[in-house]
Amino acid sequence: MENYFFYKCIRRTVIQFLDMFKNIEIERYSATGVVKGRFVVPIRYGPKSKAYLWIKDHARDEEMLPFISIYMTGLDFDSTRLTNKYQNIAVSDTLTTGVFAKNAMPYNIGFTVNIWSLHMVDIDQIYEQILPYFGPHAFIRVTIPEMSIGYDVKVILNGCSPVMTDDVGEEEARIIKWDTTFTVQTWLFKPQLTEV
Repeated sequence: MENYFFYKCIRRTVIQFLDMFKNIEIERYSATGVVKGRFVVPIRYGPKSKAYLWIKDHARDEEMLPFISIYMTGLDFDSTRLTNKYQNIAVSDTLTTGVFAKNAMPYNIGFTVNIWSLHMVDIDQIYEQILPYFGPHAFIRVTIPEMSIGYDVKVILNGCSPVMTDDVGEEEARIIKWDTTFTVQTWLFKPQLTEV
């Protein structure tokens, strides 16, 4: 192994992925259909079990739900995108365009986005602000200042599905849950070789 290096490629990819969901809003309506207000849907990073605990520890009400929880499900090498180690991938920096980087290793990061709500109309509003941007993929920009580069990362929407659970007891509250899975095709870089 070479000397220590840390470009924060994974962390920066996760942050940019989370950023895709930061401005989602829902509207609340009165019984007559008049808009009572608009609210930003909060995002929590963590597994489904933490979201369950958060819901259990807080009162189930209109102030708490809906919310989105996001967690990473895996990090896998993508041999289909592997190139010759001397082949460049196109990146750019702040000074010029057409800059290329060597030693890029292709990895796929799996994410699950959970949507939790009391009402199906909230789920509909949230999905209508997410799905139109994927056909079936979108791009995010990851910048690596340590290497003076930035590159586009493909985010692929794999699918959306409701989470069906066992029957709910009379004392328990009904909460609607949907899962959406994504594959993020990012790059990790070996240390840059210095000229001698």
